[in-house]
Amino acid sequence: SGFVMPQIIVVMGVCGCGKTTVGRALAAELRCVFGDADDWHPAANVEKMSRGAPLSDEDRAPWLQALHALLAGWVAAGGGGQGVLACSALRRSYRDILVGRGKGEDDISSYCTFVFLQGPFEVLQVRVQGAKCTPTA
Repeated sequence: SGFVMPQIIVVMGVCGCGKTTVGRALAAELRCVFGDADDWHPAANVEKMSRGAPLSDEDRAPWLQALHALLAGWVAAGGGGQGVLACSALRRSYRDILVGRGKGEDDISSYCTFVFLQGPFEVLQVRVQGAKCTPTA
């Protein structure tokens, strides 16, 4: 059997690895919708991050649920509709929430593939200087 393109591709990795750049290019190539997870943070998270304060799991919960709803909507659109999301998704528990793993009919994990971008520490360090990165706890 041939390769079947997943409906949802989540481009993940640390700040400065190129998630947004690669995600936009991939979405353009696939002719599908692109989303940047940073655009989905609630105002309270944005304010907290602007002070340089790290987000807790409690802070991230509504954001991750909103992203799950976004991805589930892309899957529900059907017809082979695809989407690409740029999201750090560094913890397994965050990825599980994104795809609703183990949540019955809310589980869309079979429609999603995670692509983990990496880079040399020195390159990422240069990119992060002046970048808008989410502080982590």
